Amino acid sequence: MSFGSSYFTLPRFKYERPGSLEEALELLSEHGEEAKPMAGGVGLLAFMKERLVDAKYVLDLKGIPELRRLEYERGSGLTVGATVTLGELEEYPIVKERYGALYDAIRVLSDPILRNRSTLMGDLCEAIPWVDSPPPLMVLNAEVGVSKAGGATRTVRAKDFITGAAENALQPDEIATSIFIPEPPDGSRSAYLKFSAGTEFGIASVAGLASGREVRLAYGCIAAVPVEPVEAEEVFRGAGGVNELMNRALKVIDETVEPFTDTLGTAEYRKNIIQVITGDLFRRLFGG
Repeated sequence: MSFGSSYFTLPRFKYERPGSLEEALELLSEHGEEAKPMAGGVGLLAFMKERLVDAKYVLDLKGIPELRRLEYERGSGLTVGATVTLGELEEYPIVKERYGALYDAIRVLSDPILRNRSTLMGDLCEAIPWVDSPPPLMVLNAEVGVSKAGGATRTVRAKDFITGAAENALQPDEIATSIFIPEPPDGSRSAYLKFSAGTEFGIASVAGLASGREVRLAYGCIAAVPVEPVEAEEVFRGAGGVNELMNRALKVIDETVEPFTDTLGTAEYRKNIIQVITGDLFRRLFGG
């Protein structure tokens, strides 16, 4: 990851390795915004190296047992602790079997070496427009578990977690501890596609889940926050054959989804890419 910074070394900081969640939360409460929790560290350390994040204290969460939880309960869902690596998720059989969109995202999120260090939670918390995890987590109706000192907890829907470019719903004294992904509907199918030709960042991405007449869609890389095309989702609740509904939804997406222009591509270019990858997504979800 590089945003053009001339820095190659980390600034000075104090490294802390708490042994429990409560200890980590107490340190975070004590140091405030000068402290940053670290799950895998891939994104945080890169941002610190490029002077995009100023952390006087880094709280390494990998020694906290409860954040290592990776558990699936049939009929309920999948729980992914904050320090579970992408490599561990990729090798967890139920992810490929039941959570196709998440599995697809993991496969393109980083290279095989980094997947042994990177975490799903770290990718989500970065909240930059080009990260891969938000769209699949949105269509899978995931929730983020959040804790603060004193035992207070809350949950935030994945669709509400990213609040702006590099901004998320966490308060300075909170740690995101887990991601819960409910059991997908029986017979449903989900997938994730990303277009990133010529760049290390995505230019447009889309996740989708189809279960009968219910279709969920979410776009990444096209705006400061992930985009849910509600009008297009509603198309599939109407009358018509599958091909007719897919074509109608593509037309609605073209009319209602407005991507931004940045150094990676213009809005017009992104609109064309969105049509291509959404068509490919529909074929994966519905066949044909």
